[in-house]
Amino acid sequence: MKKTISILVSSLLMMGCISAQPSAAPVAEKTFISTMETNLKILDTVSTGATLTMLANSFERIGNAEKKYWEP
Repeated sequence: MKKTISILVSSLLMMGCISAQPSAAPVAEKTFISTMETNLKILDTVSTGATLTMLANSFERIGNAEKKYWEP
């Protein structure tokens, strides 16, 4: 009987821990990721200095707005 109760309690605790995990990224993080992906795709195909300047300014604005990320 004690074994059954301890297994039941253990499984309930594990289910509680699993359900406490966040399920999706916040909207601001999704915006950051999509903007960075777009800028990196442009960076792969850049051919003019004006485009490089635009990308540098864009990465700088992202970096100033999102201090917790190191990527920009």
